[in-house]
Amino acid sequence: MVKNIWLAGLALAVLGAGCGPSKHPAAVADEQTATTPGPVAAADTALPFAALPAGPVARTVQLDGQLCRVETGARVDSRRPLVLRDSLAGQLAAPELAQLQTSGAGFDAVYTLGLRRADGREQFRTELRKADFVAALGEELVTESLPTAPVFAGYLPRLHALAFTLWFQAYDTDWAASALLLLDAGTGQVRYLGLNHRAEDQPAANVLTPDGRTLLTRYAVLSAARPPVDLGLPGLQVAGTRLLNARAALVAYAPALDEQGQPLPLPRANALVLDLVDGRVLTRLHLGATATGYQNGRGLSYQYLQQTRTHYFFSPDDETLVLIPRERPTALRRLRLGAVPRFRLPQRPTEVRFGLSAGPGPQLVLYADTVAGGLRFQHTAEAQPPKS
Repeated sequence: MVKNIWLAGLALAVLGAGCGPSKHPAAVADEQTATTPGPVAAADTALPFAALPAGPVARTVQLDGQLCRVETGARVDSRRPLVLRDSLAGQLAAPELAQLQTSGAGFDAVYTLGLRRADGREQFRTELRKADFVAALGEELVTESLPTAPVFAGYLPRLHALAFTLWFQAYDTDWAASALLLLDAGTGQVRYLGLNHRAEDQPAANVLTPDGRTLLTRYAVLSAARPPVDLGLPGLQVAGTRLLNARAALVAYAPALDEQGQPLPLPRANALVLDLVDGRVLTRLHLGATATGYQNGRGLSYQYLQQTRTHYFFSPDDETLVLIPRERPTALRRLRLGAVPRFRLPQRPTEVRFGLSAGPGPQLVLYADTVAGGLRFQHTAEAQPPKS
């Protein structure tokens, strides 16, 4: 019931929003040039929240005071061809069939995930097959992928779950995606299995709230307090998510494509700031997505700056900067790029320099005054290398 309320709220907030973003005061930047340049501080752009590791981590975890070892594996089940209309395994006359049968493209696979105690006893052993991943990744990709062992991504104590990622790549292509899997740390039961990352997606971390009770991914909100909430909406693709503070997150959407490959209509207010605890939409806004440069991938032009405790976004379609304060995300500001002063040397001692990707082309370079609050910008083609 909670999940349905969340999804209904998301759909109403995005699909039903026909108005433009709220107007916010323009930033006032100090145009005076510093007369005596001093030492320049480095920008602190580290993620302010703990991220789930993207790669393998140590397989030893401590559960209930006992050391346990995580075990994973994958094997081809060559006795079970998975034949689709255009399936590789269905091309029985193909000379590569024997190789495919050995490697697993077009055939079923068994994925094993287990937890073993220090004394050698097995805590649990969970087996999954390709069919278990079809709902998350699609039948064709899963069928034509070569099986690879799940990658252990960490133990989430507040969710009492072990996290894994599994990579699927269609044989002899660059078509790929990964799944995120959470298993109950005590029983091995599947708590969540969903899309984690597509090859065309902008790389982005899955992040935990400071209390460790909620994991925000690109496609879902996973919490210890309720069932998983899928952030997908009909006719839209998730351009990206960002955790803003301990309980608020931004979710931005881009248009999905129709059967002819044309983009579907996108509501003007295509981004939401959500309360992760009760699912309320705190505010909505326009935030254009950037192209990743691969297929129809979309992402967010984003950077967090610790010195100002502000999240910075660039919306390329309307050439605006969106500044979201970490403590008060609803007090966001929209700045037309044309109204922001251009950077001119020298860099002031109170300014820090950081970049915002604007897609596969030039980047924006921002200079944020950490004392006066002003902002200046330039494009990468104009940017001066930072002074050592």
